[in-house]
Amino acid sequence: MVLRMPRIKAYQQLEHSDCGITCVRIIARYYGQVIPLKHLREICDVSRVGISLRDIRTCTQQIGFKSEVVRLSKDEVKRMPLPAILYWNQRHYVVLYKVGHGTKDFYIADPARGKVKIGYDEFQRQWIPSGGHGLAVVMDPTEDFYSKKYEREEGWSRGLWRMLRRVAGENRRTFGMVVAMTLLAMVADIATPVLFQRTIDDGINGHDVSLVWMLIAAQFAIFLGNYASNCITEIMLVKAGLRMSISLMNEYLGKLVRLPVAFFDRKVNSDFIQKLDDENRIKNFLLSMPQTIVFTLVNLFVFSAMLIYYSPNVFSIFVGGTLLASGWVQFHLRRRKALITLISRVLQKTAIMCMNL
Repeated sequence: MVLRMPRIKAYQQLEHSDCGITCVRIIARYYGQVIPLKHLREICDVSRVGISLRDIRTCTQQIGFKSEVVRLSKDEVKRMPLPAILYWNQRHYVVLYKVGHGTKDFYIADPARGKVKIGYDEFQRQWIPSGGHGLAVVMDPTEDFYSKKYEREEGWSRGLWRMLRRVAGENRRTFGMVVAMTLLAMVADIATPVLFQRTIDDGINGHDVSLVWMLIAAQFAIFLGNYASNCITEIMLVKAGLRMSISLMNEYLGKLVRLPVAFFDRKVNSDFIQKLDDENRIKNFLLSMPQTIVFTLVNLFVFSAMLIYYSPNVFSIFVGGTLLASGWVQFHLRRRKALITLISRVLQKTAIMCMNL
């Protein structure tokens, strides 16, 4: 019987100083405990520059681990109990959870980048910059770790769903008008190829000039109506976006003014700026969601049915191209996520440098 090892869940750090406690959370999840990030922030002394190795050891001991800070050479890594927290590049923390055969590959759970596989040279350069020894926190769960109970943290999906319902309720009239305009535009798009076919088959081939002019006028009217509906939709979305931005900003500032002064002593300015940027992304997502859902569903079913009716072979090509396009988009979404994370880290480092000047 082969025992299956539990999988590492690479949590993402929410702020620049959360890499240490996020690593603790990753390892706790590996051993079966889902610890809320809020609880780890309460028991760990997290400053605006993060936490030290001693703080990590104290934090892990409080949640039931037997842990020690060790100094190891590159040849002793393969004998180190995994997963373990590494002091990375003299300013960051990552989780080493697997060493490949022959210590050629190292599997890292980085709170800022996710799961990555790196080679031996890069591992040595990042963990042991001076070529001597690297620092790590090794740990082993005790019975006290498994006996602890934690409050279940609300998932991001539930919070997003609650926000969707609230925003939809506040802007139901606007969203209803947007959906109606989108449906009208889709009907016009569906009618366009039919009118074009009638123009060629009945008008031009039948030498019926009056029918040709009538169908051309109908296509021009559809074009004008489609353009007008798009303009009206954009105007309504801009107004709804302005109201939503004001509402989100008021809610965000209201939460900030209710926080104690000690909270701001542990934060840098880039954390607050990043949250404003996140709010703008949420607003854009909420505004585009109704129109995108209707447009995608109608396109999928109606135009697929039309393609099947006219040519099943063309429909097969369409399905294959759609699958390829979906894979291409997913690939670039991962690349975009990595770039956004990198930009966020650069902004945070810049804010810390400005703060220290």
